[in-house]
Amino acid sequence: MKSFYIYLIASVLFILPSTSHAAAAETDKERHDKLVEGAKKEGSVVFYGSITASESETIRKVFESKYPFLKITQFRAGSDSLLQKVLTETRAGRRESDVFNIRSFEGNVLVERGLFAKYASPHSKFYRDDFKAREGHWTSFYMNPATIGYNTKLVPRAEAPKDWSDLLDPKWKGQMVMDREETEWFANMLKFMGRDKGLQYMRRLASSH
Repeated sequence: MKSFYIYLIASVLFILPSTSHAAAAETDKERHDKLVEGAKKEGSVVFYGSITASESETIRKVFESKYPFLKITQFRAGSDSLLQKVLTETRAGRRESDVFNIRSFEGNVLVERGLFAKYASPHSKFYRDDFKAREGHWTSFYMNPATIGYNTKLVPRAEAPKDWSDLLDPKWKGQMVMDREETEWFANMLKFMGRDKGLQYMRRLASSH
């Protein structure tokens, strides 16, 4: 069977529900020293993330080597599962986690619920505006570009779809696989194509497949 995969945009957020904005006169070093002092008293940090286990472990090792007085407890799941876990904990009156890595759609849901504190990282100034929240709730630390992939053993290169419009060809009916968390791809396609043209495309894609 001919098949190919659509890799979707997944702008992942690094959100810290921990501290409020520091006073304007406070230097980055002074604020960092205060955070370290407070962290030494707490002794641990809980990290909820949707990145892979190997990526999460790499981050943990580097972090603990820099801050050996902190013990990191990690919980990994897909962003949709993380969203439900946080909402469930909140309804139960518990705040189990300190730091989040979660997709932007689910992250924005939690921002709207008032579950993220603002954190003005001194490093966020090096990021473009599109990669951080204007209000200071999050900063992206990686993103996946959206592209079309295909099985080279089943689809000749000359026949492979070269543009999104090529996916409307009836020959691909029943041959496509998409990520189940496709909300961000949908939203970004509307931004890329324009809302009216994008919605028209999505309706045609749904009806033809």
